[in-house]
Amino acid sequence: MGFEDLKDKKEVLDNNSKLEEESNNNVFIKLKKLLLKDSMVLGIVMGLLLPIISFFLLSYINLLFKPSRTYDLYYLQDSTIYALSIVMNILTFRYYMINKKLDKVGKGILAVTFMYVIIFFIFQNLI
Repeated sequence: MGFEDLKDKKEVLDNNSKLEEESNNNVFIKLKKLLLKDSMVLGIVMGLLLPIISFFLLSYINLLFKPSRTYDLYYLQDSTIYALSIVMNILTFRYYMINKKLDKVGKGILAVTFMYVIIFFIFQNLI
């Protein structure tokens, strides 16, 4: 195994790593283009998914910081977690309307946010 063989293997490995890096960059570029597309469907999908994701994250964080293992005491009540999850939609709405000037995405997020708020108040009165 000579010096040229090692050099050739190094070039092949370098080319492979460049291809992997380019494909990873392609995924991020495609995702960025998708998130910057002015579409009401994108706004509705984001408006539906973001509160669900933030609800599970806040619930998990609330469970992690439970003050006592023997009692069912939590730092945040369920209604507070629901409300904070809805607030995440409002922050996203503001970002897309003010910073990015994507009106259709903002309208989709706002429509779903209104739906979530109505559902929140209906269930608050039932409980």
